[in-house]
Amino acid sequence: MTAQEVYQQYRSWLGDGEAVAFSDFLQHPFANVDTFEDERSLVNRLFYLVPSFRGGSLRCFVFFAENEFYKGAQGDLYLAKSSYHPGKLAG
Repeated sequence: MTAQEVYQQYRSWLGDGEAVAFSDFLQHPFANVDTFEDERSLVNRLFYLVPSFRGGSLRCFVFFAENEFYKGAQGDLYLAKSSYHPGKLAG
């Protein structure tokens, strides 16, 4: 999925609530986790929570960006692919 597609899922999940602007949607990941690494590649995930207060309850839209990197000869990282994934939604 693209970031825009995940944003559209967020808007649908939110219903008639006030949405965070798309320009702010990817600004503040709450976790940055390397999920795989070997001598040639690295897979990293950035996790995001977007809160919503509705009817006195806190709800959060959860999603992550998965970034796949390959390593150059000197160990430098080069982005090969990024994709976005919605998390399991509750509330």
